[in-house]
Amino acid sequence: MSLIRFLINFVLFGALFYLIWHFFPDAFATLVTWIKTLVDFTQQLLTDLYNRISTGTVKKDIEPIKSLAQLIFSIR
Repeated sequence: MSLIRFLINFVLFGALFYLIWHFFPDAFATLVTWIKTLVDFTQQLLTDLYNRISTGTVKKDIEPIKSLAQLIFSIR
């Protein structure tokens, strides 16, 4: 039963994004930039975490990480 529910939700979610893309291209472009920013932020965070764990040291000259909201809303 949960597989059927997952498939129905998957199709409806895809239809929703298609409708946003088709009728509101500017809003869709904004969503895409937000997702790209989120992916880049997460990738950088995980890469830094991996590097810290693998070296066993903490770098003193690391720039402060911007908040996610600053990263998302600064792209225009």
